This record gives sequence, structure tokens and C-alpha cells, in this order.
Amino acid sequence: MTKDNNNAAPVLQLDTLSAEIRSVWADAKAHQVNALKGYVRVGHLLDQARQQLRSDNAYGAWFRAQDFGFTTEWARRLRQLAAHEDEVLGVVATAVATTTSLPGVNRMLEILRPEPEVFADAEYQFSMAAAKLEAYLEKHTGTRTIHIPATIEEVVTYLNQQTQDSVEGLLLRVEFMSAFSRVAFKEGRPEEASEAMAATTGFIHAAWSRFDEVYPGNLGAQLADIWNRAIERAVDGEDMEQIAEWVNHSSRLTVDAWQAVNL
Repeated sequence: MTKDNNNAAPVLQLDTLSAEIRSVWADAKAHQVNALKGYVRVGHLLDQARQQLRSDNAYGAWFRAQDFGFTTEWARRLRQLAAHEDEVLGVVATAVATTTSLPGVNRMLEILRPEPEVFADAEYQFSMAAAKLEAYLEKHTGTRTIHIPATIEEVVTYLNQQTQDSVEGLLLRVEFMSAFSRVAFKEGRPEEASEAMAATTGFIHAAWSRFDEVYPGNLGAQLADIWNRAIERAVDGEDMEQIAEWVNHSSRLTVDAWQAVNL
């Protein structure tokens, strides 16, 4: 069967192709530049809103009521971009002056704020914890959608509401909140990370209290005392990053202990 080429697109000459490639590339790059500058501007506006509101709770309620079309996590990233505006514009200027592609928001933040090596796997750990929570929600509620509130207090309430006070539910709370605290540290939010650590230890304590109910003893009470002292040090700002990793290690030990006895 003979192929009909009557409707084929015209073949452009090489010089015409080159000119169009340059034009489209320049337009695409200009859109990227404008998008990044827009992200920075939105970040500044969000900061102004936060300064006018009295607390994280008030800001979170205001943010959710606006229905901006992006998540609180994305809002945090835009505020981080705004906090590094000069550096962002420097990266943009370098990319425009060369053939370097402009980085996206996530990559830009990695360039501006290199992640501490100790938290290199924080996002992966969080994604795994989120996947477990999604599977749990699908099993018990029929939906896999996770909603992450704006404040740690609300996150704790959300986890308590969405998971049962069973061993499985308790361990999900431990894993999710521990991963959340490490991401907060990695993204430069030490106060939020410290609050998340405190919430993690509360969940750990609850899990070990259940362990003591099943296996009589006072192991959970002893560990709770150690965790409380660790959190007191963290709140005082002493070795917070190492304490965060220690709390995370304790979280994993808690989960492993239950898994070892198949509960």
C-alpha cells in the first residue's frame, strides 16, 4: 500500500529550524524565569500574611480558607524561596546568561540550602511512611487521600482521628511523625521539627505503654523517661539534629519490637 504524503508537514530548511528552536527555547526560558519570580513574590505575600496573623493556628486556618490551589507544603517552599530571594535571582541570572537550564523549585532549594547529610534520606523515609498511611486509610476508610494540616498540633489531631488506637494505628503515628520531624529539620524549620519530635515521643510512649499491657513490665515507662529528657534538651536547642536522629532511631526500634512479636 502506497503511503499518501500529500498531507505531510512541510520540510523546513535547517536555518529555519535553528531559528525556531532558538525562539521557542528563549520563550520557554522566559516563562520559567517569570514563574520563579512569581513564586518568590507569592512567598513574600504569604510571609506578610503570617506576620499579620497571631499564631500558626490562625495562619493555617486563614490559608485553608483561601483555597489558593496549592498545599501548605508548597506554601512553605515558596516562603523559603522568598527568604533566599537574592540567591534565587543569582541562580536565575546565571542560567539566563548561559545555556544552563533553570532548576525547579525543589532543586533550587537544594542548591540554596544544601541538605545536612544526616537527613539525606528524610524525604524517602517520609514518602514510605505516607505510603503506609495511605494503604491504611484505603483499608479502613476507602480513600487514600492524606491531608497534612498546617500546624503540628493539627497533624497530631489528624493522625489520632484517622488511625485507630490499635497497635497498627499507634505504629503508623510513630513512623509518620518521626519522618515528618526529619523533613522539617532538613527544610530548615527547627521549631516545627522540635514540636514534631515531642509529638513523636508521645506516640512512642503510647506504643510502649501498650507493649507493657501485653507484656507486663516497666520497659515502656523507663524509655518514656529517657525520651522526655531528650525532648527537654531539644527544646533548649542542645544538639537538636542528633537528638532528632536518636528519636527517629527509637521510633524504628519501637516498630521493630512490635514486628518481632508479630503484633
